[in-house]
Amino acid sequence: VKSMIKKFFISALLLLSLSAGAVYAQFADNLKFDGYISDNANILREEAKENINLTLDDLNKKTSAAIAIATFPSIEGNNIEQVSEYILNTYKIGDDEKKNGIVISIAMEERNINVFLGDAYQDKTDTEIIRNLINDNIIPYFAKEDYEGGVIRGTYTLADEVAKMNKKRIKHFGKLPKKLNQQGKQDFNKNWFWLLLLPAGAVLGWLIAMLVKSEKSEN
Repeated sequence: VKSMIKKFFISALLLLSLSAGAVYAQFADNLKFDGYISDNANILREEAKENINLTLDDLNKKTSAAIAIATFPSIEGNNIEQVSEYILNTYKIGDDEKKNGIVISIAMEERNINVFLGDAYQDKTDTEIIRNLINDNIIPYFAKEDYEGGVIRGTYTLADEVAKMNKKRIKHFGKLPKKLNQQGKQDFNKNWFWLLLLPAGAVLGWLIAMLVKSEKSEN
């Protein structure tokens, strides 16, 4: 009886594993990559794809590392991290021996973003760094529905970090969007200027009024 239970348990685990693989396969097996990008959610213009691909190709040539980007309208309730891992393994992102592939997955309906690192980075990269990268360079743009800007800034920032690990510098193709908080500072400075100008104008008006009143009293 124990032997039968053990066999059943192993068979159940195997079936569960195969079922999970089949679920992720519906996303991974149907991906069509344009260079390093599979934009199933259609959030990137052709010009943006070209610039991202040129930048990631420069990274790959100088470091052998590869960053793949996969966007989805929805992953239908699946675990985005497991979807990313499946993509990494299915498409063999990065060098097989160095295990230096990275997958950025974005699920639009779930509003979920995942950066899955290959084994080469597991001991070298703090998860806090990845969390900050997403929070600082992707989410602010997504919050304003500038999805393309978020993908570009997040990808380029991540590519720069990978290049630094390999003591290399890569070229950015196309324009890198500015950090949104920097734009906020610029707007703040403009508002600050006008706030100063208003009281200065009031003081000037008061001085003119006093001069006019003084001239009238003299006359």
